[in-house]
Amino acid sequence: MLLNFIIIIIFALMLFRTAPVKPISDFNQETLSPAASSSLKGILCVLIVLCHESTLVHDSLVLKPFLYFGFLGVAGFFFLSGYGIFISYGNKENYLEGFAKRRFIKVFFPWFAAFLIYAAYAAINKNPYKLGQLIINVKTGNTFMSNAWYVVAIAVFYIAFYLCAKCIKSKTAVLLALSAIITAAAFALALAGYDKYWYSSLSALIVGMLWGLKRERLLEYFKSKWLLKTILTGGIFVVCLFVHLSLKHFLPEGNYLEYIKAFFNEIAGAAFAFLIPLLSMKARNTNRLTDWLGKLSYEIYLMHGLFILIFTRSIIIENSALLTVSVLGCTIAAAAAIHYGLAPIMNKTKKEKRHR
Repeated sequence: MLLNFIIIIIFALMLFRTAPVKPISDFNQETLSPAASSSLKGILCVLIVLCHESTLVHDSLVLKPFLYFGFLGVAGFFFLSGYGIFISYGNKENYLEGFAKRRFIKVFFPWFAAFLIYAAYAAINKNPYKLGQLIINVKTGNTFMSNAWYVVAIAVFYIAFYLCAKCIKSKTAVLLALSAIITAAAFALALAGYDKYWYSSLSALIVGMLWGLKRERLLEYFKSKWLLKTILTGGIFVVCLFVHLSLKHFLPEGNYLEYIKAFFNEIAGAAFAFLIPLLSMKARNTNRLTDWLGKLSYEIYLMHGLFILIFTRSIIIENSALLTVSVLGCTIAAAAAIHYGLAPIMNKTKKEKRHR
């Protein structure tokens, strides 16, 4: 009961000051703005942490559904990643100049800091990471750090984007080429036997790229009969999610059934990605808490798996409410330490970009 109350309070705080656009006929002029996207990332990162905690806690009616909907948090992050890259690519001249360096620093430095912390924990537990394990990990899709697969996926996406944008002049053609590469990658990962979390939300990345490149046209299109189009999109999402969960619950694992489940999962993820801007067109979120968490979201994503390990294997916490609060609190504190500790490097990169 206490854990249910805590989770409700957490989301009440995150949704505080979220309000519909007034008058009802108007639309939010800041749909998918940097501030709005940051707040959304804050909500999504907490959703993902609670999803992973739901695999450990079984006495919470509120937490249990997160086990089935956690992939939507990843889909949201993929959507915002694709959107962020292509909105800048489409609107900024010479965007590719220094792109590799900026993205490398943004992705690698926090990852490396988190890696050192994971490695220290492994060494303390007399299970040091060996470089030879890297080859096995590549073959199996496992990673030394919990949830580091997402970092790998995003890094590969950045590399593919950079190469395509350098070789292809048309921005629309770059979008189509990347969509084909992402689709092919999803099939390849499935055939290679990688766990479905590697590819089950990649469709949202394509939707994000589309919105980033065609934002104004899509906003104008969806403003006409917004309610009807939102209901239809929501209907597709609900039906595909229901079919996916039904197949997951009633059908056995393995064989071709996994591909059928993954198909409906991908469609549900794509529909959810479309719902993000559609719902944002009619609502504003100016919550300072979610905006702050959004700035830490990448580091939170990297670090929460470690604290789940610590509090379930090293310092065992059996109380569900205390476990949830401990994981969230320590994760956010560690994420803030990494984020602000690396801030001088990040700020230096931004200054170099502005002076060009």
